Amino acid sequence: MQKANILTICMLVCLFLVLFVVRLETDVKAGPSRVEGWAAILEMNEFPEGWSDLPVEFIDSERMQTALFSLSWHSDHMYIMHDNLTVSVVQEAVEWLADNSDHDDVALLYIFTHGMWMRNVLLWNDWFPVEWEKLNTSKKILMADTCHAEEFTDSIKDEASLHISLACCSADEVAWAGLEEEGLPIIGSVWNYYFTEALCNSTADSDENGFVSVEEAFNFSTPLMQEYMSETVFTVPEFLESYHDIGIYPENYDVYPHPVIDDQYPEQLYLNLSYYELTSDLNNDGTVDIQDLFTVAKAFGSHGLGIPNPGDPPSEKWNPIADVNNDGWISIKDLFEVARDYGKTV
Repeated sequence: MQKANILTICMLVCLFLVLFVVRLETDVKAGPSRVEGWAAILEMNEFPEGWSDLPVEFIDSERMQTALFSLSWHSDHMYIMHDNLTVSVVQEAVEWLADNSDHDDVALLYIFTHGMWMRNVLLWNDWFPVEWEKLNTSKKILMADTCHAEEFTDSIKDEASLHISLACCSADEVAWAGLEEEGLPIIGSVWNYYFTEALCNSTADSDENGFVSVEEAFNFSTPLMQEYMSETVFTVPEFLESYHDIGIYPENYDVYPHPVIDDQYPEQLYLNLSYYELTSDLNNDGTVDIQDLFTVAKAFGSHGLGIPNPGDPPSEKWNPIADVNNDGWISIKDLFEVARDYGKTV
């Protein structure tokens, strides 16, 4: 019986080595690069005379950086600009993203400022779509955290390349940033607060795959932000009156504001860079090789706890690490997963 098991393993190894050779001669030969994250984070708190300042001590860019750090991003992959946001400064940030991000990387642009500054000073919609399209990455995200934010994400809505754009409110709505002297729990952008929290909150992982996507974070954070505005901000008469003064009546809406997502991806996009690591690298040495194949081959045919019937103990050869697709069996599917990634490196 032992000899039969060894013979089976050897035959499987030989079979998949043939598949490896074929794949190595085609698209795996060069090997994919590691997915990296590149972020340009722009926040303006102080404005020229005639404009109202947003004195929040750059807490919004800090929250964004903290969230990205927890998702395996590196500080030297972040372009941080505080204040003095001019057309040339923002263009330089977009160019930095284009120069540094490769096709498989994640490129993120976050901007926090006045909506009128975006429209009248940065002239956003006049030049941004052309510059944004120059980013060659297959994973790019724009986050506009301003009043009338949808007005500035809508300008790239028809772009051919895959992208996601997030607006903290619709084109005819006014965003809210809490100030310390107001005495409310959240300082800075309420949308930013809830969205960055959701990115790192396992409760937002609606499909329970172990990672929170941009879409999941948006869907999870939106009702929380709307609830805060309704039950905390708009219950203060003077704050509600400030909206009335500009002709907006939040109490006439079921919820306010209405964040907008334009999602051009067929599935989901993740900011957690661990999502893009090789699951077939079973021994975590950075390469999918014969050792990973042998790990699966040794446990081939075994099953885990409760398979096939509830209460069944795991097989003697069972090795959960070898269960690449997490279906409870070590089968031809797991071998194929390793064969597909053979030769790839992290």
